[in-house]
Amino acid sequence: MTIARTVPEAPLPDGALPGPPAARTETVATTPLTYTLLLVAGMFGGLMQTALTPGLAVAGEHFGGGGAGAITAQMIITLAGVGAMLGGPIMAVLARRAGIRTMLLVALAVYAIGGSAGLVVDNRYLLFASRILQGAASAGIAIAASTLIADRFTGAARPQFLGFQRAFLAATGFCALLLAGQIAENFGWRAPFAMFLLALPVMLLVLLAGPALGSARVEATERQPLLSVIGPLWPIYLTLLCIFTASYTIYLNLPFVLAAEGIRSPAMQAQILAAGTACHFAGGLIYGRLFKALGSHWILVLTLGCLASCNLLVYVALGPLWFVAACGIAGFAGGAMMVFATNLLLTRATPAARPQAMALMLSALYLGQFVNPMLTTPLRLAVGNREAFLVVASLLLAFAASQLLLGSKRSVGAVPAEAA
Repeated sequence: MTIARTVPEAPLPDGALPGPPAARTETVATTPLTYTLLLVAGMFGGLMQTALTPGLAVAGEHFGGGGAGAITAQMIITLAGVGAMLGGPIMAVLARRAGIRTMLLVALAVYAIGGSAGLVVDNRYLLFASRILQGAASAGIAIAASTLIADRFTGAARPQFLGFQRAFLAATGFCALLLAGQIAENFGWRAPFAMFLLALPVMLLVLLAGPALGSARVEATERQPLLSVIGPLWPIYLTLLCIFTASYTIYLNLPFVLAAEGIRSPAMQAQILAAGTACHFAGGLIYGRLFKALGSHWILVLTLGCLASCNLLVYVALGPLWFVAACGIAGFAGGAMMVFATNLLLTRATPAARPQAMALMLSALYLGQFVNPMLTTPLRLAVGNREAFLVVASLLLAFAASQLLLGSKRSVGAVPAEAA
């Protein structure tokens, strides 16, 4: 199977800003193995979080119980995100110097080693360090997969495949969550760490794909300063950081609203929140069709509207089904937003800068997750649990309205013709 790939005709001179590239088209062999690899590679970020969640309470008891044990168990989860936020740019530098395929192999190896360390490591600080390494490796896998997808898909085909990858992530995350619960219950809280060894067979797929997987060595031929390429994208990163921060409100704060409403059962809360996973799958699966029908600008407006409406639903909710609907809408919007952001940055960045562009997007994502509680917790204490959701909904609606009024030409969601 062959596809057309666009590559730059010549490198930009030092200091030049990227414009519409003069390009030539060359034919690249792309096998079903490559497609499978690019699809499967998207699951590791979600697996990093979901595989350990069911054993969180038991892990807290293992590390002493009480508040100290709970904090230790929570940090086992959250430090992986910190590793992805800080390690992504490092993995992008490795990709630029050694090539995407080499970086992907390194990232998969570190993911397997760092992730499975929990099977034997008992010292909490060594376990924290292993999770940070795993998070950095997870970012490297995501960067490599996104860059390779951008190299092999253009136009509407790119967001469509990114949507399929996101849907696969949601489906495997849901299954992994259920499987991890059974594993932890039957074999102990450490056993789910073995699931991270799935990176090893994926390494085998990379080796079987051969050097052609990383044949687009544009990162070694374009020599323009990265700052001149990434610098003009800072308004996009700032916008995405704000959106990501707001999007985590429902996941990190809804449990407090549910508890205040008398829904304190962890099992019941999990069932309500699970609606988000199912609709996240739907958001990724149909993104390609939405992109063809609406274009990136209107998808951004629609996604912002969905994020605002799910927060508004929490504010006015009259019963559990309202919360289920809110989580479902949030999941759909989350799936669409991740594909939107990935496709936007892959389109705006030059091929040589795509690893760095994706690394900074992941940093913005996890930074938003980190910042959200610092902003929303004081807000909830000041105005009330439900009222905090109303404030967030109002801010999102205001931003959606601004994008609507600005129009597609000046919108952050407007992309060049190559992506349309």
